[in-house]
Amino acid sequence: MLDLLDGFVEVTIRGGRAVIEDFQGDVVDKIAGFVTVGAVICPTETVYGVIAKANRSGLETIARAKGRSIDQLPPVLISDFSAIEGDVRFASELQAQKTALLIDAFWPGSLTLVLPILERTNLPSNRGVVAVRQTPNRVLAEVSRVVGPLYASSANIHGSSTITCADDLVSGDGFELLSRVGVAYCNSPIGSVLASTIVEVKVDGSWLCHREGAISIDSIAGALEKYES
Repeated sequence: MLDLLDGFVEVTIRGGRAVIEDFQGDVVDKIAGFVTVGAVICPTETVYGVIAKANRSGLETIARAKGRSIDQLPPVLISDFSAIEGDVRFASELQAQKTALLIDAFWPGSLTLVLPILERTNLPSNRGVVAVRQTPNRVLAEVSRVVGPLYASSANIHGSSTITCADDLVSGDGFELLSRVGVAYCNSPIGSVLASTIVEVKVDGSWLCHREGAISIDSIAGALEKYES
């Protein structure tokens, strides 16, 4: 499983090449330390990601690592809804209630919810919303409890394939990504894993699926039908 607290290897660069070594320490502590000052590559509950603290500095760090625009906001990972509850402001009771149904049905899990956010929050937003999911990955959930909400963007240089294991960081675009981030913690190789499903509940209670992934549109619709019953 991808959320095991052991079985990790540490990948760093020494002498101009990637070095893969067994890691026996506290991986939560290590990842939290690197996230506090920069970024780290590690598995999420979906694909491998570039992880940084969810603030302006973290956003800039991920943009530089991936070679993409800072305007592309990564999803935010949290340990539980209380981590951002004070920053979320729903525009209607209907929007709040239907969002709560989806949270109850699918969190923690591979559902990313587009949530309305207060302007005063430290979380950068796009058109006043932030994409958030409660991660079932135990490592990242623990890291989030230590350092707060996390950005998680797929572990790849913009336009290239996402890494699937430590060996992908030894050469090519994977090595270039590692050189920009500095360190990775890898465990089980990832095969064909679907990205998260992204859903937004509108003010009038209607909903929009921005991307269908690990959770089907039918499952979303089924969960929201409970509101009408």
